[in-house]
Amino acid sequence: GRAVAAYQRVVHDFPDFDRAHEAGYAAILALRKLVSTSSSDELELWQRLKIDAQIEFALIFPGDERAPAVQTDAANTLFVLGHADEAIDLAENLLAEWPDVSEDLRRTALLIIGHGKFEAEDFVAAEAAYHELLATTLDRMERAKVQQRLLAAVYKQAEAAELGLNVDLAVHHFLRIAHLDPTAALAVQANFDAIATLERATRLEEAALMLAEFRTRFPKHELNQGADLRLANMYEKTNNWAGAASEFLALAKNAEVGEILQQSHFRAAELYLQLDDIPRSIELFRDYAHTWMQPEGLRM
Repeated sequence: GRAVAAYQRVVHDFPDFDRAHEAGYAAILALRKLVSTSSSDELELWQRLKIDAQIEFALIFPGDERAPAVQTDAANTLFVLGHADEAIDLAENLLAEWPDVSEDLRRTALLIIGHGKFEAEDFVAAEAAYHELLATTLDRMERAKVQQRLLAAVYKQAEAAELGLNVDLAVHHFLRIAHLDPTAALAVQANFDAIATLERATRLEEAALMLAEFRTRFPKHELNQGADLRLANMYEKTNNWAGAASEFLALAKNAEVGEILQQSHFRAAELYLQLDDIPRSIELFRDYAHTWMQPEGLRM
């Protein structure tokens, strides 16, 4: 500890001394050794002293070629220790102070900013950092992880917009995910959630259009379970009688639950009658009478 104090006295008292930066860096190296050899009781103290020395070094000697790496290490340590706000400030300062910093250090700074902003629920800033990260050199596994976090940040923006009753913005963000990565599982879920958002906002014509498209694009996806009946009801509520009749007729042929088969059959017959398609309506009522012996509970 005495060597550290001596080195730092040179930095504090003689910052213009031509070897002051070497004394400052020597203090950091000494503190790094103390951190690695300290007991658990003293570890946090020496870590904090090392971080403070690193921040001071980068601040006083920004022209030293080691300054960016020193500040990056301080930011990374702070982030690991759970001091995300301080870590983000240092990382952002690093990129502003040294715009041409090496790609390795830029990548570390952007990871700190991206993850830190995400945890702070600043999903717009997190997304921006992840976009910048994807422009750097990453191995396949790293790239996949960053891409996943980016999509999650966009999804969180959609959730926040819906919570704020901004339906258009929520739908926009949900659908953005497919534009960013059409192969992602989250893109399919987000598409489905966009439909649900419109449905909850009683914008049923738009929801029905998107649900019909979803069913066509992902015919075997588990999220399609119940989509036929859901679409039929949307069509009926928006006075799209032809669409509703077609969906109920399909349900009358394909539904797996007997009650839904029966009710859909009868409702399709009613709707074709309403559409003045008398031959089709008579045919369906006749088939219904021959197929179903108990007519109670016909309405859906």
